[in-house]
Amino acid sequence: MLLGEQLNSNESMEIEYKEFCFKRNIYNYFSKKQIKHILLTGKLDESFNSKIYDNIRVYFNTYIPKYASAFYNSNIQNGVLKIGINDYGEVTGIPYIGNLDEMKCKSLLKESMKYINTNIDDISINIDI
Repeated sequence: MLLGEQLNSNESMEIEYKEFCFKRNIYNYFSKKQIKHILLTGKLDESFNSKIYDNIRVYFNTYIPKYASAFYNSNIQNGVLKIGINDYGEVTGIPYIGNLDEMKCKSLLKESMKYINTNIDDISINIDI
């Protein structure tokens, strides 16, 4: 998938898209001076990545229980939740320097599933770069 690419499939009962953005107040992470620097230069430093993982955790804790139960209660066997894609099927991505760590994402996913009665191995996680 490429940033800005339009996917061939629309949202449906089986597919849900979530555009990625900071779910916590940006000022919890950065000062006004740092935000201004990011906006003026367009450059992020490596410390930005930990903030992205923190927000991935928020996404998983918010959306995994919600959509897992919705898929289960609707008898949907292969429900898909894609993060980093807007409601129109456009790839908006996750702003991360380098490559996301699949094992770390699985760990965050497992953490979000503590109230769901399923096995982590029953869930597929794919990271498209």
